[in-house]
Amino acid sequence: MSELESIDLPEFLGGNRLLIWGANRICQMLIAGNKISIKLLIVDIDPQKKYFIKNHEVRLPNDSVEVIQQSPLIVFCLGKVHLDDCMEWIWKKAGRRLRNSEYIILTD
Repeated sequence: MSELESIDLPEFLGGNRLLIWGANRICQMLIAGNKISIKLLIVDIDPQKKYFIKNHEVRLPNDSVEVIQQSPLIVFCLGKVHLDDCMEWIWKKAGRRLRNSEYIILTD
């Protein structure tokens, strides 16, 4: 997680929320292991994960398209297998192709 720790998130995000894609153990460790003092938005394609992350509501990507379109940084908490599916979803549903500088992948 050193790549994420090296970024001055409040300055980089410019008042926008940090978008985390993937409500899972990696996301839980990220939130628990860092003193994140910025607004978060966690999205996951699985509606059953709505309350998976303690003290954070998890939203479906369909309910967060505008934030996905505008977020300067997306943190993907998932394996490479799912990344391609997420990138395709973002392109087809949000009309956005992410550049390498616009996302970080965290895996366990």
